[in-house]
Amino acid sequence: MKVFKTVGKIFIPIGIILLAVAIASYINTHSFLSSGGKAEGTVIRLEKVGGRGGYRPVVVFSTASGRRVEFASSVSTNPPAYTRGESVTVVYDPEDPATARIGSFFQIWWLTGLFIFLALDFLVMGSIFYYLAVRRSRHAVWLRQFGREVEARVDAARPNRSIRVNGRHPYRIYCHYRDPRTGEKTDYKSDNLWFDFDQVTIPERIGVLIDLRRPSSHLVDSPFLDGEDRDSNS
Repeated sequence: MKVFKTVGKIFIPIGIILLAVAIASYINTHSFLSSGGKAEGTVIRLEKVGGRGGYRPVVVFSTASGRRVEFASSVSTNPPAYTRGESVTVVYDPEDPATARIGSFFQIWWLTGLFIFLALDFLVMGSIFYYLAVRRSRHAVWLRQFGREVEARVDAARPNRSIRVNGRHPYRIYCHYRDPRTGEKTDYKSDNLWFDFDQVTIPERIGVLIDLRRPSSHLVDSPFLDGEDRDSNS
């Protein structure tokens, strides 16, 4: 749960920053299109970018004043998006024609689109992680107030090797409770707990708080962690 909240607190600010960059990119591109001139250009060759990169077109065009300008697109693709000798529309800054761009939607807006995609990705994922952490934390508080407590026997504490942060794995406590009336055995497990297993003594019995509305929802309490991550509902 602590990891979810931490990830949310990291992802959301990154998403906000990327969104601000996307907005700045949009304003800059819109200004470029509004004030730029247009001309017809010709692809004179394709340049390979990097050993395994794509191909970018090199275009030549003439400005309104008759100046001949050659530029290479900042976007490379594989397979090539253009062929040698192909005619393309060019948008350019009259004061700096060398910064011209091919006037296709992708060539003009790809960078803005990339920042928007990344921003939304980080914002959505961060919000989901943070929401899940807050929801589970609130449910843990509810269970401590209204849940039915049973005393379970601890079976084991094992590291969750599917999660690793800064070289550390969280632990999960596995325990069971046997109903004295029916003899029915119910297994429980904690959420991911971040503690140093070698420095913590886990008792043989541990409290489990159960949501009577949904018996599968429970909280394996862990007061022996002395203030560490104790919210361990499943």
